[in-house]
Amino acid sequence: MGKIARAKPHLRAKITSILLGVGKTSHKHKDLMKSGSIQSFAEYFDETENKEKILGFVRKQLDCESPKTRKIAKEFIEKWGK
Repeated sequence: MGKIARAKPHLRAKITSILLGVGKTSHKHKDLMKSGSIQSFAEYFDETENKEKILGFVRKQLDCESPKTRKIAKEFIEKWGK
């Protein structure tokens, strides 16, 4: 989704909203889905207007049960959270 958001700027807000809502789903592996959202955010973060919302979402994942999601969140914060 990150590549789509980068190529289609008019869809960024909608894509961001969908990715931020991943935690509200009833899927079994939503923590892993959150890691996918973070990876997508990384593809267009420098071009988005929703930086604070995205950073808030990613910071919450630093305490996630999934080690993979925690690692990806930490790397994202190290790169973009300053």
